[in-house]
Amino acid sequence: MQLSAIERWVDPRRIFHTVDLLPEPPALLDMRHLLTPKQAAACVPGICLTVTPPAATKFNAQLCFWITRDGKKSAVCSFAEGDQEICAEWFPDFESTSEMTDFIEERTTRFLLEHLFGPALDEWAASKGIRCEECAKPSSVFELGAKACHYSSSSGFDDWLFIEVEDGEGYGVTLGISGRGESATFTCDEEGFLEFDLRANGLKTGTELIVWIEGAISKHA
Repeated sequence: MQLSAIERWVDPRRIFHTVDLLPEPPALLDMRHLLTPKQAAACVPGICLTVTPPAATKFNAQLCFWITRDGKKSAVCSFAEGDQEICAEWFPDFESTSEMTDFIEERTTRFLLEHLFGPALDEWAASKGIRCEECAKPSSVFELGAKACHYSSSSGFDDWLFIEVEDGEGYGVTLGISGRGESATFTCDEEGFLEFDLRANGLKTGTELIVWIEGAISKHA
């Protein structure tokens, strides 16, 4: 049941991943030494889900989940090349597969923003001599209409990164990116309300994000 739920969650998301049934957790996710013998026995076998940026990217990082049979004492860890210390954390106990996939979704979105889309944006901006400055989350968003609401996979923008992009001539545009492979430019009024201007989803690599951003910003120039 857990395996099929994970596969259903992964299938539409274009995420680079592996899913393995293992007799015991990998070393990085093995926290059985913190458990009682009875709890430790219930932790195996289990499912190991590993999420990575695309193989062709230069951003080397991994997000790993160990999912136990009973939904108790699962574990999660993430790390990037150059990290001096890697620490596993407890995956919150869950009673249903929807609780499980909700947590996986939240951590994966955060991971891909931090280790794939965010670094790709930074690298592109540096190569172009463009200054990016993170700005505050918007207070709210205008009613977007059916098409725009279908585009956005989230009910809000709490997990988006909002940036003011300024080119060499001082031209600025508000840009938002998310770890779900979404990107958009926005118009903003004096009260901080936003509405979509240009938008894209289904981005899988940093290169795809950069190509879209270059095209979107050129339309504002």
